[in-house]
Amino acid sequence: MPEPDTTAADRSLTPIRIGAVAVSVLVVALGMLALGPKGAAIVLLGLAAVALIATTTRLTAAHVLSVGCVLAMFSGNWSALGFPIGVDRLVVLAGVFMALVAAATDRELRLVARPVHLGLMAASAWAVCSLVLVGAQFDSVALYALLDRFGVVPFLVFFVAPYAFRTAASRRVLVGTLTLMGLYLGAMAVFQRIGPEQLVFPRYILDPDLGIHFDRARGPFLEASANGVVLVMCAAVSTYGLHALSRRWRWWCVAAMGLSALGAALTLTRSVWLAFLLAGAVGMLSLPRLRPFIVPAALGVVAVVAIALAVLPGFANSAQDRAAEQEPVWDRRNLVTASIRIIEDRPLLGVGWSRFPTESPPYFRQADDYPLSGEGLVVHNVPLLYATEIGIAGFALWAVAFGVAVIGPILRRGSPLFAEWRAVHLAILVAWLTVAMFAPLAQALPNMLLMLWAGVTAGTVPWMTPLSSRSRAAASTDAPPQTPLEAVPVVSGRS
Repeated sequence: MPEPDTTAADRSLTPIRIGAVAVSVLVVALGMLALGPKGAAIVLLGLAAVALIATTTRLTAAHVLSVGCVLAMFSGNWSALGFPIGVDRLVVLAGVFMALVAAATDRELRLVARPVHLGLMAASAWAVCSLVLVGAQFDSVALYALLDRFGVVPFLVFFVAPYAFRTAASRRVLVGTLTLMGLYLGAMAVFQRIGPEQLVFPRYILDPDLGIHFDRARGPFLEASANGVVLVMCAAVSTYGLHALSRRWRWWCVAAMGLSALGAALTLTRSVWLAFLLAGAVGMLSLPRLRPFIVPAALGVVAVVAIALAVLPGFANSAQDRAAEQEPVWDRRNLVTASIRIIEDRPLLGVGWSRFPTESPPYFRQADDYPLSGEGLVVHNVPLLYATEIGIAGFALWAVAFGVAVIGPILRRGSPLFAEWRAVHLAILVAWLTVAMFAPLAQALPNMLLMLWAGVTAGTVPWMTPLSSRSRAAASTDAPPQTPLEAVPVVSGRS
């Protein structure tokens, strides 16, 4: 398709585009106001610095959002690195804004809020109202849980992903970034649990007074479940990178696959082990050409685990002790029982956003066959936690919108050229769902990666394509490309 002649008139902003950009600016402004005048000034300077760097280096929104994903590994722990604010949120918001501006000034694209976006916005509004009703709008823990865990920031990323990662080159940036992330997280898991500890970076990973799960591979998240689910996601992406990236990336992808798998094992987290097995099996089953390799792959996993148990010092004893540990099981049973009692007592509005740890103690009861424990903790089940805190109505609103966003793009018929991309999407979704059934997943990155990948997948199906009607009509006359998956844009048009 020839490059269109872009005139000043073609690039003018329509009222709808102006409104979309204005709404995004308003969302950022409200977030800055919540930090106070000093925090708002720091945020403004940070956004200006990111914009200046992006302009002078000709970076795209795909580069900035990919860097934001890398920095999100340290989300919530920036103070341990000497930073007063979360740098990752600045970079991600800058990437979102860049994607919106670029889309609004491109005549081939259209900024439009579809029902799924409105549903995600409505679910966020419900959670915000719950936050305000319980008077927690100035509680930093509750606010960041709303932004990161519930998904206000991931929802924004989902909206802009079809625009930011529309081309083959931009998607290669994302795949390469997550491959390198898997290398880093896997290496840190090995260095922390096996050694040498001198190579662990940042050093706060080794501080037993910070975070939890010090005896496991917890990475920069300081929490093993989040570290593990991201490692599983990176393993799936690096496997895909063997085909999608150039040959010089091949050994990097193989190394990332191996280190990510080993790192996931070293988390000593049963939900992560299950997520790794289920994600791999479901991803391979979704591609007919990979189904004959499922049994050899399973045998390979068994062989690798057997070698690790025999060779790695202390791993066998740690894995055995962790598999037999009952205290976390008792905690979860008590938490689930208490949350069900809360739902029965307060079905409509729940106890309020981020109020389960303080409101739940009266709902704990001593069981006959296991000890009472878990008081003061968050429910280790994401759907049940939402139903408990924002009520059945709020949970239903979130579940429908979230389900359409992350499952809809897989179910809808898309180009067969993106079958492998959708298979990775399915593996990432299965990994997230598996761990979300046993952990609160309060960290930013697991939720953002799921929504980011789902947003890119959504851009490959007709119902979410970012092309304007005129560009769509022109693209429909193009001959189907015969190149590999990553050599073509998400939708026909300029790449």
